[in-house]
Amino acid sequence: MLRAMKRKRRNRAFWQEVIATIERGDASVDQIAHRYGVRKTTLRWWMSQLRRKGSRVELVPVQVADVARSAVRIVSGEIAIELDGGVSLEDVASLVRALRA
Repeated sequence: MLRAMKRKRRNRAFWQEVIATIERGDASVDQIAHRYGVRKTTLRWWMSQLRRKGSRVELVPVQVADVARSAVRIVSGEIAIELDGGVSLEDVASLVRALRA
């Protein structure tokens, strides 16, 4: 007798990460599905859902300097913001998203 395998439920953040990997061009949809252990049809469904709702992951250019973390400088067009080094990465990400909106 065959038993149905219980599938692991994955959240939206997981699927956004997987789709970002595809959009970087690292590998094909088939290869990424295999790498993450997900069905190709499920992956394609999530791609269509996230793109339809405007949740497409967008990559932005970043420069990383090899210096002590004393400050963070964000430049968006003519706007430049400097934050002290104690600010969290989540707060920096939120600020960047707000600037881009």
